[in-house]
Amino acid sequence: MLPADEALAANAAFVSAAAHAVRIAATAHQQEKLEALRNAVLNAAAGSAPSDDVQMMFLDAVDSLTVSHVQVLKELTKRDRDKWTSRPGNYHRGDAIRPPKVEDAILTQIIRDLKNRGFVEVDTALDQLDVDRIGGSNVKLTEYGKAFLEFITSPLDRKDAAA
Repeated sequence: MLPADEALAANAAFVSAAAHAVRIAATAHQQEKLEALRNAVLNAAAGSAPSDDVQMMFLDAVDSLTVSHVQVLKELTKRDRDKWTSRPGNYHRGDAIRPPKVEDAILTQIIRDLKNRGFVEVDTALDQLDVDRIGGSNVKLTEYGKAFLEFITSPLDRKDAAA
């Protein structure tokens, strides 16, 4: 049996994910992105990551999405768990998931981006999603969005939450 570090070095999927994450980290300055990349690599090393294709798509999402995008996803998760704010079907009003200091036009684009990646569902067609109506639109997290958040969350944090 190989020692753990040699086994990881021999795992082509892990090496690819780690190398991809390092390339992204080299151009990132935000602590939240760097933590997401670290957590993704930890999950790949722990064997709790999705398939190779999905890992690469998720790493590309970390690269191209902003911290505000991830804040929206985390707020949806938080609201899904909160019995006082959870609504039937787990849809939540756009205004309720708005990150601090994000104006309507930016929130509209964030929701479009997340919808286009399959991370959220919106009760309004994207071509009808406009700045004037974003606060009244309803958004929910998809299973794919949940998987993305799991991939960029530390495996240690998930164990703490389960305990």
